[in-house]
Amino acid sequence: MRKSLIILIITGLVLGFTSVGTVLAATPITLGDVGWSQPVGTWDQATRTASLMKDLNAQIQIKSDGITLEGNGHVITGNGTGDGIYLLMRNGVTIKNLKIKKFTNGIQMRLSNGNTVTGVTALKNTRGIWVINSRNNDIENNVLDGNNYQGLLIQAGIGNKVAGNSACGNIFGLYLMGSSGNTVTGNTASNEGCGIWLMGCGYNTVADNTANNNSVFGIHMQGSTDNIVERNTVSDNVGGVRLMGCQKNTIANNTAVNSGTGINLQGSPNNIISGNVLEKNKYYGVYFINAGGNTVNENTITENGCGIHIWNSYNNKVYNNNFINNTTQATAGIGSGNVFNLEKPVGGNYWSNWTSPDADGDGFVDNPYVFVRPNRMCYGQDNLPWTRRDGWQLDGIQPSTTVLLSGIPGQNGWFISDVEVTLTAADGEGGSGVARTEYSFNGTDWVVYSGPFTITDEGTTTFRYRSVDNSGNVEEVREQAAKIDKTPPQITINTPLDGSELLLNQNVPADWSATDEISGVASAAGTVPSGVAVDTAITSAKEFTVTAVDNAGNQAAKTVNYYVRYAYSGVLPPIDNDGGSTFKLGRCIPVKFRLQDADGNYATKATVRLYLAKVVEGVPGDEIEAVSNSQAVDDNSFRYSTDENQYLFNLETKDLSVGTWQLRIALDDGSSKYVTISLWDK
Repeated sequence: MRKSLIILIITGLVLGFTSVGTVLAATPITLGDVGWSQPVGTWDQATRTASLMKDLNAQIQIKSDGITLEGNGHVITGNGTGDGIYLLMRNGVTIKNLKIKKFTNGIQMRLSNGNTVTGVTALKNTRGIWVINSRNNDIENNVLDGNNYQGLLIQAGIGNKVAGNSACGNIFGLYLMGSSGNTVTGNTASNEGCGIWLMGCGYNTVADNTANNNSVFGIHMQGSTDNIVERNTVSDNVGGVRLMGCQKNTIANNTAVNSGTGINLQGSPNNIISGNVLEKNKYYGVYFINAGGNTVNENTITENGCGIHIWNSYNNKVYNNNFINNTTQATAGIGSGNVFNLEKPVGGNYWSNWTSPDADGDGFVDNPYVFVRPNRMCYGQDNLPWTRRDGWQLDGIQPSTTVLLSGIPGQNGWFISDVEVTLTAADGEGGSGVARTEYSFNGTDWVVYSGPFTITDEGTTTFRYRSVDNSGNVEEVREQAAKIDKTPPQITINTPLDGSELLLNQNVPADWSATDEISGVASAAGTVPSGVAVDTAITSAKEFTVTAVDNAGNQAAKTVNYYVRYAYSGVLPPIDNDGGSTFKLGRCIPVKFRLQDADGNYATKATVRLYLAKVVEGVPGDEIEAVSNSQAVDDNSFRYSTDENQYLFNLETKDLSVGTWQLRIALDDGSSKYVTISLWDK
């Protein structure tokens, strides 16, 4: 399986950079200085903001600078080709809050500078986002899932910022090619072929990312120089961090655990491997082959198959590392000039299986630590092994603080409740002990930690924390973000309004929206999409419902009721609509009216009944069913006259009494129409 995946990746390298992208068969929608080329959204000229108001099956081409495309959570769906959104030589554009799927490139940004892409979900494209020959763009807080090659590709890019993105299920999560001066920070790349990949890159910073459960490498660099890879968490990958043909890079303060190899250097000289935690990797903590002039120091290498393996490599320096409980602590062979200690006071490494004696009390074991594997040409030795872990530090170890966030978890890393923060500090074996732990919300004012504290503000709250030990060692400041969203999306239904009455067959487009100012709307759906006509095909009471879910998992629903009615003509002569009609008692009175739909078509099949109530001192009494003198009517129902396109009821009045009577015409659309008449006997 691994071999097949590597072949697939190589195929991707060949195929993945050849497609510029073609336009869908449908005419692209353009967005320029006067807004949309087609009626798909709104345009605010003052702010140059284009708000998308419907889902699309077409490409959007941005033709002017300084435009904001507000997606409002809508979806742009392709047919497997072309670019969902295309920018060519555009500057200062913002694209946010929409989902793009099934294109060659979800977004292609070419020769474009100073743009922002945020809150975008690029799903099941060939490539999620492609930034090529472009500078100083911000690609932040996007979701890049299930794309056939790269979630994000930056090619020949300079000074771009890639932060807070989540990539999952791509062959390559975040891919930089021939690019320099970029920062890749705070991203998550999981369940990829390779999480983060740098090819032919220089002077980039890859920091504070999480790369886990990838089927090849968490972080891979090839032919790259002078990059900084620091404070990343790389776990549960087939390979952790690998450098191939790279030089003068710094790999520092990363955590690489539960992979095949923690850090792997192949044909890569003059790199610095420092301050990393390499733990429980199946084969090697650190692996060198054909790699010279590298420095490995101040790493903690624990419970790996082999702590460090150096093969066919020259002039590497390995000192001031902790080798703890590795199955094989170290092997080295076919190479010269590799050293495992410097002169005092720097010394060598700490080896958990070689801690005594130290007769002179100088902190160094009196005998060298020698590792030899007979008949395998593997040999080496540390002439100044330390007697204790981190012996080269002031008190043997710096304090270390861990943070625990407790609350009700939502989705995508958000909490949907207040978050309780617990800080736990330790100084480790041989340390002087923790003097205090402190935290700060602004990086300037520090509060001494005395117990768990609670964050209640919605949004993203970032705090810093550190500990100080009794020897005065100050832990490097660490940073943690709590993402909190306790508020469901806000749903607005402008049309239909609650309690509104619409005419039969009236064309009334729905007008609704769902917004979430904290984590953003993940999905929203209405009885019909906004902009699509509501149901007025049958007269009745109806419900219109909109549901929405934000990125934190909060759900909201809103329902309004509306009514579909006939267009009622009012009663026709001889009865007046003003209630002033007077008739002789005993006369048969024709009650007539017409019903139509919104287009003026006659409604001929309504069920209509007539009721009467005697009005005494202005108050109607109990209703009775009206009686017709027509043999065609055997109850109080109106009949329909096709000759005159009207409903007719010949009201028999001989059994009524003199006075005022209220007539109620009960329509089957749920409404009633009223008119009064007077009866006299002279």
